[in-house]
Amino acid sequence: MPRYFFHIEGEKPHHDEVGKELADDGVAWAQAVRMLRHTENGMQPGDNWTLRVFNGEKPIYVIAVVSRRY
Repeated sequence: MPRYFFHIEGEKPHHDEVGKELADDGVAWAQAVRMLRHTENGMQPGDNWTLRVFNGEKPIYVIAVVSRRY
C-alpha cells in the first residue's frame, strides 16, 4: 500500500515525517477531510491554514482554509 503524508501549514504547522499507509488516493482524501473536521473547534477568526496531502513525494491534494474578520 502507498504511504501518504499530511503536512499542515499555518498557525500550528506540522510536517508529517511518518505518514500513513492507505489503500488509495480516495482513502487519503477521506482522511484529509476527517482531519479538517478535527480542526474546527480550534479555529479562530483570522486563522488560515493549508493541508497538503502527498502520495510519497508526489503532491495529490491541497485543502486551504482561510478566514477573515471584517
